[in-house]
Amino acid sequence: MLFRWQADQLRRMPKVYSLSLTVDLSPGASDDHPVESDDGTEHFLPDVSRGTRNPLKARCQLRYGRDLVLVRLCTTGKHGNPDGVQIGAPHLHLYRESSGTKWGDVPAGVIEAFERYSVTARAWSSREELLDRLAS
Repeated sequence: MLFRWQADQLRRMPKVYSLSLTVDLSPGASDDHPVESDDGTEHFLPDVSRGTRNPLKARCQLRYGRDLVLVRLCTTGKHGNPDGVQIGAPHLHLYRESSGTKWGDVPAGVIEAFERYSVTARAWSSREELLDRLAS
């Protein structure tokens, strides 16, 4: 288990792709892409999945190692937090030491960012932009 400050530090750490590859962002895509810290000491797996019936549906998450989700972005659908509060989309899940990513939130700037960048028109234009979005 990580403390929240450790997860935040890992999430913000500069990262580079381990392999030279193209990230498939087409509808129905679901894959992970190995990245590592720029000094090579930490390993992460960002994964992206897109809906097939709903072109706006996308989920991007950054995992530390294979299993620990540091951050997840959901572009459609409501989410019920453990306290019963429902939040809309898009929303972000940030790791908390007591509950992983069960809590969702709509931090300042998330909705505005999605108004500026249409998921259907652009998705994420580059692998580097995907990493930047997950880290911010």
